[in-house]
Amino acid sequence: LLVVTEHGFGKRSQLSEYRSQNRAGKGLITYRTTKRTGMLVGVAQVNDSDDVLLINDLGIIIRFRAGEIPILGRNTSGVTLMRSREGLVVDMSIVSGDDDDEHEAVNGEVLPEDESDTPFVCEADEDDEVDLEIVDTDRELDD
Repeated sequence: LLVVTEHGFGKRSQLSEYRSQNRAGKGLITYRTTKRTGMLVGVAQVNDSDDVLLINDLGIIIRFRAGEIPILGRNTSGVTLMRSREGLVVDMSIVSGDDDDEHEAVNGEVLPEDESDTPFVCEADEDDEVDLEIVDTDRELDD
């Protein structure tokens, strides 16, 4: 279980550390929040091969493997995942490790796996018609 806070702290915990409770349960502590760590931004179940994306209020995004985050106890504050001087973390996203192995075809052609500087260009046939529509962005839309 991955937990991330607004000041860039985070940790992983084993799901086996969470006991199951009945309806009258008082809840379980999964993270010890302080002024230093801030409030929780997100919680997700991750595997070692998954990638974690963190975005802050300045628009900076970082990506790293979930396996790089240490597994700690439930009631701990975690480690620094993103420096807080770079702004407050506003959201997180998980990219499945299985997605790295898949490449979708674009216009019937598979994109190359290397990070070359060659742009992907599709050639249009002379017979292809292009429909353009001019949209007035100043006009108010009716509901």
